Amino acid sequence: MKEDTEKEMGESIADDQANQVEYEKNNGALGKMLDAQSASKVGMEKELEDLEQKMQHTHKRYKKERSMICPRLKFRRGFW
Repeated sequence: MKEDTEKEMGESIADDQANQVEYEKNNGALGKMLDAQSASKVGMEKELEDLEQKMQHTHKRYKKERSMICPRLKFRRGFW
């Protein structure tokens, strides 16, 4: 009985060590994946910011051109 208990304890310790190695391996892989996703998020946020600025610039240009065109159109419509 004592021998069986000692054998089971030895097997449990070996299993714990193997599980710890597997855990550390998985934890490292998850850490790398998180770093990659964080870098991707930062890149996408920068791209979004750039696109929003372009949209704002385009909208301002549109409003300016529209304000220049609309009076001309109103003037022409008076002669139709």
